[in-house]
Amino acid sequence: MNICLSIISDGWGGAETVVHELSHRLSAQGHEVTVLLNDEIVPLFSDIEGITLLPIGRTYSLSHMVRGLLPLGGRRAGPPPHAHDTGWRSTLNNLLRLLYFLRIRRGVVEELRRRNVEVIHSNLENSDILVGMLRAPDIGRMTTIHGRHLPMLLEKEGKTLLERALDGLRGKALGDSVRRMDRVVFVSRWMRDQFTEHMAGDVPQEVIYNGIDLSLFDARRTEPL
Repeated sequence: MNICLSIISDGWGGAETVVHELSHRLSAQGHEVTVLLNDEIVPLFSDIEGITLLPIGRTYSLSHMVRGLLPLGGRRAGPPPHAHDTGWRSTLNNLLRLLYFLRIRRGVVEELRRRNVEVIHSNLENSDILVGMLRAPDIGRMTTIHGRHLPMLLEKEGKTLLERALDGLRGKALGDSVRRMDRVVFVSRWMRDQFTEHMAGDVPQEVIYNGIDLSLFDARRTEPL
């Protein structure tokens, strides 16, 4: 099967570990695997043999987002791989990232079709937003929900009016994207319950807990408490 795993992230964590392991193990089973990701985390996936990386540019740098949205914008030397904006720059970057996704979505679809991708598996909220924007009914779409990103964006308590407006805009984009998926997977029943009021009833849902490689643990070598 020709599979694309998608993740847009600013560092290493649980979801990144899941995508890394899935990429490695699906490729080892003989599947064609492409990983759609942002430039900042390309080094984290470059150690996997047999997969193809599809970088979409830096997505956590305000200066890159501005250049990417200009008619002649291109990739230039940017900040170190894991450097990204904070404060008001991060807030503005979140907004510009939505526009950037709209600009690149056609090219992403063309590249996925060129690679004969059959299904794309999205992880984390920014990837979900981009994948939900893709106009490709011939490619199956699914997402794994790793955290409370949508409920948190739609919460209003403790936010300024500007934060509410911008988070609401991102929340709507994320909610629309999740509801466009052919299947939604949650990593726990509790996580599924957090999304109950945000999910359309006709979207197929599953709970699949994250796996554990038991070979990494040896009870005989565990020190007693």
